[in-house]
Amino acid sequence: MKKDWIKELRLLVNGSFLADEPMKRHTSFKIGGPAELVFMPASSEDLIKAIKFLDENGIKRYVIGSGTNILVSDKGLKGCVIKLGNVLKGIKILKREYQKVYLNVMSGEPLRRLNEFAIKRGFIGTEFCFGIPGSVGGAIAGNAGTRLGEMGDIVSSLTLIREMGELQTIKRERLHFDYRECGIPEDSVILSAEIVLRDGGKDVSMKSVEELKEYRKKSQPYGYPSAGSIFKNPKEDSAGRLIELAGLKGLRLNDAEISQIHANFIINRGKADAKSVIKLIDIARSEVQRLFGIRLELEIRLLGEF
Repeated sequence: MKKDWIKELRLLVNGSFLADEPMKRHTSFKIGGPAELVFMPASSEDLIKAIKFLDENGIKRYVIGSGTNILVSDKGLKGCVIKLGNVLKGIKILKREYQKVYLNVMSGEPLRRLNEFAIKRGFIGTEFCFGIPGSVGGAIAGNAGTRLGEMGDIVSSLTLIREMGELQTIKRERLHFDYRECGIPEDSVILSAEIVLRDGGKDVSMKSVEELKEYRKKSQPYGYPSAGSIFKNPKEDSAGRLIELAGLKGLRLNDAEISQIHANFIINRGKADAKSVIKLIDIARSEVQRLFGIRLELEIRLLGEF
């Protein structure tokens, strides 16, 4: 790794640079030690140049959207965190045909904005996005969804930045969407997506959103930082149900707590650290395994050393 790589990167690309930046400022969990560098590119060209530079020089890179669905180590992160949630935004109507509408959506666009854009114009297909935090790119990477649908249902193609900054477009038939997975290569960064929706159903969209809004109000914790669902749901069951049956709702370590509203959420009651969250994760996994013989898999991404 080059000693003065941060200085070189500053000279090479445009954007915002934050050295020794606490990651708790960039995650929905409000947890995480300092990153060696947080870089927010000014454009897609700057993003491509930065990835090429980092890969050529063997510098570890972490790409995040809005910082949801991740837990960053208290020790922080060596290398470069590339944050797309405040940049790479934009939604463009590409074409309409046979009651379908095709959109090009940049990866940094918030899911909330995509949903608002679609509903305002009477496009059907994004209703399930309501209430899911984060960016379009992150949501696609994790195939985010609800009982109404998931990102894989509406993606037509993806434009990726591969290792060394190479661009690649992958059509839907070559993608392998599965539960909380989209099957893109590990070295890939999603630059943009082609989304296909149905045209002409504003009333239908609003009805679905209102129903989901009421459901989320009753079933998910609000008011405290969290990373969303901690575990993937086991086949034909619910991680939250199993953790609740294990008697772990409300279990608290320091300021980290398994939510009393939904047991598959861990909330930050003020000054929670990653160490406490990991301990709660281990306890939940251990008890569910002991009582039900089911090994819970993480839905959140762990970044750094634990």
